[in-house]
Order: sequence, then C-alpha cells, then structure tokens
Amino acid sequence: ATEWQYRYLDAVMADPDQHLPLLLEAERLLTRLPYGMAPRDASSLALQEDLYRAITRTLFDQERFLDALYYSEKGKQQLLV
Repeated sequence: ATEWQYRYLDAVMADPDQHLPLLLEAERLLTRLPYGMAPRDASSLALQEDLYRAITRTLFDQERFLDALYYSEKGKQQLLV
C-alpha cells in the first residue's frame, strides 16, 4: 500500500475535527504520485473512489458546495485517467 492509502484509513478512524484534513492530505498524496505510479488494480481504484466520495460528502455536509463539486469532478477525472 502507498502512503495515501494509510492516510485515508487514518481519516476513516479519526475524530470528526481531524476527518477532513486527513482526507485532503490523503488526496494530496495521491495526486502527487508520478503519472502511472498510482495503483490501478480494482481494490485500489475502489479505495480512490471511496476517498473522493468521503471528501465530497464531508464538504457537502459542511455546506461547502463549490468545494464538494470540485472534488466530485476531480474524483471522476482521476478514475478515468
């Protein structure tokens, strides 16, 4: 597993006040991987999808709709590339 996956799992188990910062850190670590280095197996892709859904859901719950839309679309792009 890569660092972003561990950070995402930390976020899943984190206190609510640390949830979003850890999710965003996991996303930052994922997007900083060189092209082609992000795992493309089915379980890793599912975890990436879960990461972006969690970010989107958290931002939506905080009524940060523009940010939620941004990460929703970014997640779709990441999974398509």
